Parts: sequence; C-alpha cells; structure tokens
Amino acid sequence: MDKVLIFDFDETHTRILSRYKSIFSFRNGIFSPIERILKKTNAKKVLYFHSDPKLEKIFSLQNQWNPFSDLYPEIAMELRKKNNPKESLNQIKQLFENVDVFSSLDLDIISSIDHISHNINFDLNYLNKNDYDYYPEEIQIIGTKNDVWIHPSVKASYGVILNAQNGPIVIDKNCSFTPFTYIEGPFYAGEGCHLDNVRITGGVILGKGCRVGGEIENSIFGNFSNKHHEGFIGHSVIGDWVNLGALTTTSDLKNNYGEVRLQLPISRIPQIHEPTISIPTNKIKFGSLIGDYVKTSIGTMLNTGTVIDIGCNVFGGSPPPYLQPFSWGLRGHKYELDRFLKDCEKIFARRTQKIDSFFIELTKFYHSKII
Repeated sequence: MDKVLIFDFDETHTRILSRYKSIFSFRNGIFSPIERILKKTNAKKVLYFHSDPKLEKIFSLQNQWNPFSDLYPEIAMELRKKNNPKESLNQIKQLFENVDVFSSLDLDIISSIDHISHNINFDLNYLNKNDYDYYPEEIQIIGTKNDVWIHPSVKASYGVILNAQNGPIVIDKNCSFTPFTYIEGPFYAGEGCHLDNVRITGGVILGKGCRVGGEIENSIFGNFSNKHHEGFIGHSVIGDWVNLGALTTTSDLKNNYGEVRLQLPISRIPQIHEPTISIPTNKIKFGSLIGDYVKTSIGTMLNTGTVIDIGCNVFGGSPPPYLQPFSWGLRGHKYELDRFLKDCEKIFARRTQKIDSFFIELTKFYHSKII
C-alpha cells in the first residue's frame, strides 16, 4: 500500500494527551502508533482525518500528512455530523476497502499501561538491533543479554542494575545513568534520557529527553518530562514537557480496592467549573492522567484517578479529580497567556529547544476558548 488512512475521532479519554498533537503521535512503545503503522505497512503517504477541522489542518502540517478533508470534503462533512464513531469507521472501511484504515478507537490511552510489554516486544521487530549491541562493563545485567539493547552512545556508570527477567530493556542513544539506578523490564528510554538514582519497575516507557529519579512503576512519560526527585509515580500516563516537583506522588490504589473512575470533560475545550463525566477504567490500579506542559509544586499529592489537563501550574494542595486547562493553582484562576508562553520559552531553552508556530497557535486557540 502506498498510503494509509488515519481517523482521529477525538474520544473523551484521548483528549487530555492530544491537544497539541495527534494521539497517533503519542509514544506507547519503542515507537508511536503512527511510526509503527508506517513501519508495518511501508506506506509513504498518510491521509489524516480529525473530528475538529482546525486540528486536522494543524496536525497534518505538523507531521507532513495530507488532510483528509481537502481530498474528500463531502465525506469529511458527513463524518463530522455523526455522533457514532464506530458507525463512521464502518462506513469508511466500505468506501476505502483497498486501503489500510487505522482508527483512534483502537488507541485506548487508559489501558495503554497494560500494553507496554506487548508493544515493546512487538516494536523490537522494527528496531535496528545492530545499532544497540553494546554491553558496558559498568552495568550489571540480570537475565540474558539477548533481552537488553543499549546504544553505544549511552554513558554508563557503576552501580546500575538492569533486570531483564520480566521483559526486554532498550536504552536509546545519548542516555545516561548515575549510580544506584535499578531498572526492571519491560522498559524503553528514549533518546537523551537521564536516569538518576531511579527505581523503575512494572513496565515503563520514557519519551526522549526525560529526566527521572525516585520511584516509577508501570507508567508512560511523554517527551522532555521531568520527575527528577523522590516521590512515587505509578500506573500513570504523563504527557510532554511535564515537570513533577520534588516529592510529587500519585496514589494508584484506593483504600477499599475499588475500581478507579476518571472525571473527564464533556466538551472538547472545557470551561472553568464545567461539569465532568465519570469514565470507568475497569481497573483497581490507576494513578494519574496528566496533559502536556503541566507543572506541580513540591510535595504535590495526587489522589487515585486524578486528571490534570494541559498547561496547569499545580500548587496549594492536592488538585481535584479533574483540573481544567491552564489552571493557575487550585482556586479557579487562569494561567495568563503571555506568562505561560514566556515560561515555556525559558523551559524549552533549558533543553536547547524552541517553541514553534504550531505550539503558539494551539496555545492561543485553547487559551482564548476557556472562560
């Protein structure tokens, strides 16, 4: 196939992590779903549909995809009128029966932590293993070396233990360790991660440029996110450019062992104090769902199932079950646009990154809609 069709139906449970990027770009293994799709199909062209036409256009430009609405405006219009994504998907598959069709209905963010082992093992099929055949003497490996893949650019250190007995471990280029780091597979560290006296268990994925310490269990971190100090993050999904202050800790189990439910916004762009809907996770263990560009202050305690939307600066106590985008503290104040952009510019510069036009456009779009 020379092309694939990607349909992003903007489900309630994916919105928190897909305001600044397509949910297909959120890494849930060694690769993101779109990277996995392209490697599997060898397709050269992506036709992308999003329920929101503005986001379809921005995400297409961002990734050099082809907006579906430009090629099939009438079909796109009909799809956006429907309230049943499954019905829409069936219609699409009938219309494009000779093209591979992929849908966000298959990307369950809430259950993504359950699929870490499967995704890493599957993605090993597409990893150029010749580039990761490095076993520095400073690192102690428990289990077989056949389940450990380390890039030669990794800076090793004595006092580091990699335990691959429960799953493979992949350490990407330019990562570094400090002593007393313990990592249990399945595990993937993206390019440029710094692992500082950290204990990692239960299946963890780190996006590129993460800096982590303390204790992490069964969680996914997006790109350039920090959890550099003591504190526990468990059974959680964290977006890009999140900074978790020292001793920030998630609860991932209720005292009564009951099912965890998430409070999520009804609207695509929620308003301050807007009612939420309760979404079952079908799990007794789930920590937090945290969107991009969130910062938490020292000692922040996150109750079981806490959801923090994009751009929040969390301080002043434990946040509520759901915290609206661009919240400044916990009292209904809004993070001022200019201040947020200037803060992000400084934060990006610390990682030799620059904010781009897509980030600015999306930030202004969301910020202006929240009242």
